[in-house]
Amino acid sequence: MGQRTKRGRVYRRCGCQDEHKKQLGPWCMRLLEDAKHGTWTYAVNLAREDGQRRVRRRGGFASHAEAAREMAAVLDGELRGVYENRRTTVAGYLREWLTTSCPSRVRA
Repeated sequence: MGQRTKRGRVYRRCGCQDEHKKQLGPWCMRLLEDAKHGTWTYAVNLAREDGQRRVRRRGGFASHAEAAREMAAVLDGELRGVYENRRTTVAGYLREWLTTSCPSRVRA
């Protein structure tokens, strides 16, 4: 995993808000005081076809190791040219598969 790990980071953040209702995120003081406060998040830089940088952030992990494993999986998937969208539904996947496999049979 060498240099690819430098393209991402794992950190803790929470949903606490300041007096203006703005989230404190990773700057919450309770994160320093309480080890169980907040959740783990990863942010990773992904390359796009047009050459611009795209940052992917995912949070809600219970441990640092869990977030680091998911970040490593994303970077490995990008290296192999595989993108896994965990929010894809079965219906959405089948619709996409039908349009690419047999476009003449798909009805709008």
